[in-house]
Amino acid sequence: MYQKLVVIGSGRVAQRTLEAVLRVPQHPEVVAVEPEAPLTEAFAPACRRHGIACSRIVDRDALVAFFTALPEKTLVLSAHNVLIFPPALTDSKRLTIVNFHNALLPRHRGRNAPSWALYERDPWVGITWHRVTAGIDEGEVVCQRRIRPTWDMTALTLTQALVDLGIDALTDLLPELLSRSLRTTPQDTDIAPSFHRASEVPNCGYLDPGWSFAQASAFLRALDFGKLPLFPQARVRLDEGERQISGYRLIETGAFSPDPVARRAGDELEFCDADLNLTVSLASAGARSRRRKPVVARGNSR
Repeated sequence: MYQKLVVIGSGRVAQRTLEAVLRVPQHPEVVAVEPEAPLTEAFAPACRRHGIACSRIVDRDALVAFFTALPEKTLVLSAHNVLIFPPALTDSKRLTIVNFHNALLPRHRGRNAPSWALYERDPWVGITWHRVTAGIDEGEVVCQRRIRPTWDMTALTLTQALVDLGIDALTDLLPELLSRSLRTTPQDTDIAPSFHRASEVPNCGYLDPGWSFAQASAFLRALDFGKLPLFPQARVRLDEGERQISGYRLIETGAFSPDPVARRAGDELEFCDADLNLTVSLASAGARSRRRKPVVARGNSR
């Protein structure tokens, strides 16, 4: 059994990781670390509710010092965590560090993995709990689970679904983790790895009017985090110049109307599939950037 368990991260992922640990009847002493000012306040309030000591440590050197001072036999659960652990910590015999990643590694290492999975139209999406090594998201797999993405999933809704999937997996995994009987497997070498930085945006943030319905829909949904400004507002290059995209509507039409070419109607572009319609709203020329919530009219899942 570990002497101490550290949950490091932010937001709902870290919150739910903490709560999964606390549901285990006999768990080690738990402490929490928040390595950044979060977009959503969820982790620190959860720590206060459960009486768990939580420290916000945003300085990298201070974080390394914190982990260096931990006692023997410490389990670290990294959940939506921005700290890149240096080799001095990943190679330490005192620490077992396990990270949650919202993709099926080795696909989509790095940041914003759900967006890239949608944009690249992956047939399966999923999560990986893996050992942390000096290489980013390169450690051996502890657990993977996968689901089929639906036609109307956005980056936000997929991210939420993957959190649920990941916490369910962790709940099943915790008895084995806490008993220190951790079994791992190498990442699949038959799958070509990919890596994305936080600064990267699918197709540099531009919709291509020559795309098929499927690719245009995938692009817009990949950038759609609702009100969270994770990506700049999408744009499109047209004959009259560059236009911002102010929103989109994705609906089931129930009619067979495939069209390989986008249709233009005033300040809208329309892409059609067999029974789906995607309408892209264009901001007025010269309009200032303003986010408008996309509309997805949901019918039966495909």
